[in-house]
Amino acid sequence: MTATLQGGYPADSVDTPGSSRVTSIYRDLEAGECIDHPGVGTFTLMYVNPIVIPFAVGGGPTATFQFVPAPGFIAYWDKESEVNR
Repeated sequence: MTATLQGGYPADSVDTPGSSRVTSIYRDLEAGECIDHPGVGTFTLMYVNPIVIPFAVGGGPTATFQFVPAPGFIAYWDKESEVNR
């Protein structure tokens, strides 16, 4: 089974050609595959549960990812730091 990993920075969701800063990712992964988001970290698809529970909130298929942060990745948003980049 596959799962789609999609995400990034909403304000920068469209990357400009030749940009050294990758701001978003979008990729279909098979269990065991990984994708590296430069400056953020590596996401590995561990497992996909295809079971759907009808009429339940959040009852759709689920995917489990392992995330290994890149060196220096900050796990919280700091508006002042973003402005001073």
